[in-house]
Amino acid sequence: ADLQPPAHHPAGRHRTPHLVAVCVRQGRRRIAAAGRGPGPTTRRHLQCGPRSAQTVSATSRNHRRLTRAIADATTVQIRYDSASRGRTTRREVDPYRLWYATGGLYLIAYCHLRREPRMFAVERIKSVTPTDHPYQMPLHFDLDAFVQDALTVMRGPRIEVELEFNKATAAWVKDRVWHATQETKRTKGGGLRMTLSVADTRELIGWVLSFGSGVKVLKPDSLREAVRQEAQRIATQV
Repeated sequence: ADLQPPAHHPAGRHRTPHLVAVCVRQGRRRIAAAGRGPGPTTRRHLQCGPRSAQTVSATSRNHRRLTRAIADATTVQIRYDSASRGRTTRREVDPYRLWYATGGLYLIAYCHLRREPRMFAVERIKSVTPTDHPYQMPLHFDLDAFVQDALTVMRGPRIEVELEFNKATAAWVKDRVWHATQETKRTKGGGLRMTLSVADTRELIGWVLSFGSGVKVLKPDSLREAVRQEAQRIATQV
């Protein structure tokens, strides 16, 4: 009962027992593969996100220290290898929750360096040093709301997106919940029109490109141009 997916995941919105159970089993199996099965603390503080099905690659020691710090509500010191900056930084963070999504484990925590809640890929956390400094999660902080704009894990400003899929692509797109805000409508000829409100990130561009020529960006213009430019860059490298 304590292990539930975020609200924007289909299982989180509909509380489908089978989907939740599958997600939990996958997460526990991957953690066990890392060297140690999940204890009560892990089961209590690990959340399942969308499309959770790959191996968790961070060390079992970091897992244990993070889950213990979450249970005790104590600050930890981490060394974090930032993918965007290409360097390792030392930070103090208040760990709120471990979130398993898109094949990876993520730490949602308040970062003292950036002075705001952040999401950290656990596989990029090089070390975790416990402290005896207690913290209190703000009463207004909503974990589900924190990630609800993200298509999968990246966060950014929310934009309204409208896409049109051709008949062949619509045949398999229509049966899946890609985001909690999506609305779909069949078009003449068997196509599908989809609208959704999501974070404007590179993750969104990559997701649109994954449908290849089977999708057209109707709105906004900025996303259509970003997808066009990325497709051109890909074409020059083929």
